[in-house]
Amino acid sequence: MEPAASGSEMTDFSLFFNLDVAAALDDHEATARTYREAEEQSLLAERQGFDGVWFAEHHFASFGRSPAPLVLLSRIGAQTTTLRLGTAIAEAPHYHPLRLAEEAALLDHLTGGRLQLGIGTGGTSKRIEYDLFGYDFDLRNARARDAARTVVAAFDHETVDLDGETYSVTDARIVPRPVRGGAETVWLAASDETARFAGENDLGLLFGRAVGPARRVELLEQYRAGLGERPGRRAGLIFAFPAQTDEQAWEITRPVVEHYAALQSKAVQSAGPVEWDGRLGTNEYFEVLERLTFTVGSVERVTERLARFIDDNEADEVLVQTYAGASRHEDAAAANDLLAREVLPSLRGLRSATTGSVAEQRR
Repeated sequence: MEPAASGSEMTDFSLFFNLDVAAALDDHEATARTYREAEEQSLLAERQGFDGVWFAEHHFASFGRSPAPLVLLSRIGAQTTTLRLGTAIAEAPHYHPLRLAEEAALLDHLTGGRLQLGIGTGGTSKRIEYDLFGYDFDLRNARARDAARTVVAAFDHETVDLDGETYSVTDARIVPRPVRGGAETVWLAASDETARFAGENDLGLLFGRAVGPARRVELLEQYRAGLGERPGRRAGLIFAFPAQTDEQAWEITRPVVEHYAALQSKAVQSAGPVEWDGRLGTNEYFEVLERLTFTVGSVERVTERLARFIDDNEADEVLVQTYAGASRHEDAAAANDLLAREVLPSLRGLRSATTGSVAEQRR
């Protein structure tokens, strides 16, 4: 099997699955159904021409029901041949770095070099996970950096010798050997603690939906400062849902927008409550979509918004979410098909701001 290509001159598009189930925790059938539906959409994504799939990691049903994304990806990898397999993100502080390197190397080996290992800390709102696992919350960023160093060393060298911030190791050998190199495999979730580090180590930088425009500009500057003259790799996450008309897309996704607007209003890191009276197509509605990093509407509307998103994020890859809390499987599947057929073909040739803005290239 040939390793999946990366670093091409085309913008890549992948599907993202958070596996947040808008059902009671003890509704086990709803959870099982979510896994089945995400798997079905992932397998179809390869035939539709998406470049990859990315899965989140969450524990104890906080934010989602995806405690082991590498396990999920191994199942999908066994049923596909070209689809890249990403974590967005693996919560690195919950792993011993060597164990994460071993599991990542095994998945990369078994799938012919298709792993994209996005790692991070899970964010400040997930302290409960650290409490229950018994890890020091204040060391989460240092543990994530050590994990990144370890995976890169394990992928690139026969032995790992590391004197890190939180642990040291000498002469550790990772079996089996991965197919790809460490720097081209590892991505870091963008934050003040990681952006410059990612650039200095030539790792990818991954933006979640919660990163606002002003914050994104700051983090991209830090990343560029770390990269120097190297091009780097940037990916961003957006909920993008097209339909034949604006009104159709707005109505289908109303439960999803309501679900996420309510979550953001409660979030600790939120810039204040999301105020929306439920009317669709109003200025207030579009402000909510922007705050949530959503684009919902006609093919033309979604295409235009994704073009701006590529430019704003200097994106080499876009992680597209259509299947989210309160989503219906059949709606997400239809949106994925429409994206693949009518939206993404016109966007693949747009390059990120690292090689000239989208606006300049469209002239």
